[in-house]
Amino acid sequence: MRCIVLGSGSKGNATLVEAGQTRILIDNGFSGKELLARLQLAGIDPASLSAVLLTHEHNDHIGGVGVLSRRLQLPVYANVPTHRAAEGRLGRIASRLEFNTGDIFSLGDLQIHAFSVGHDTADPVGFTVHDGQHTLGYCTDTGA
Repeated sequence: MRCIVLGSGSKGNATLVEAGQTRILIDNGFSGKELLARLQLAGIDPASLSAVLLTHEHNDHIGGVGVLSRRLQLPVYANVPTHRAAEGRLGRIASRLEFNTGDIFSLGDLQIHAFSVGHDTADPVGFTVHDGQHTLGYCTDTGA
């Protein structure tokens, strides 16, 4: 498993996690152009992305998700409250996939557990990502 933080801060957040043939992006608060440049610097072909997962609906986490989803035909995974809160800013997306907070679901070569965190949004989550050998914990913006 490999994890690359493409950016973290009030100007944008995006993290790439990959294992086997699966590459997921957790959040994307960057413009489409900026994210593509960051992926290129990391040596990642944007066409190889499998999906985008959302932690919560703040703009520094979702600002570029809609554009990226439309451009690359990427499904967007989020819990129902986050999808609802974000839909006006996301616009049309390629595919809306939902999970419940607490769920464990598979996405390609990865098993993902969405867990609740404290933050001032609809239903913020963190993730543990497991590839059969390694587990990554991902949690951002904790606290109200």
